[in-house]
Amino acid sequence: MADDTVPRPVIVGAETAPIAYFEGVSAIGHQKGIYSVGLCVGRPVGFTDGAVPTIVTAVAVLKGNREALELLRRAIDDALLIGAPVQGEAN
Repeated sequence: MADDTVPRPVIVGAETAPIAYFEGVSAIGHQKGIYSVGLCVGRPVGFTDGAVPTIVTAVAVLKGNREALELLRRAIDDALLIGAPVQGEAN
């Protein structure tokens, strides 16, 4: 739950920010206080021989310090909570 006593900054550019759809995490890393999380997606690619393998493609690399990743984790937890079914409610 948000702390209403702390003023929130005005966020500009959200309407033009890129949207990164991802299905998995390809790699993680840490160097000199900066953490990295690679995001990836699988996509089918048709070949002339009729084969349609799924190619795993990197879509983004998130980089940030420990505080930034903790904020991201909290935001992900909150997003999952919003989408969680409520007990006794039909889906």
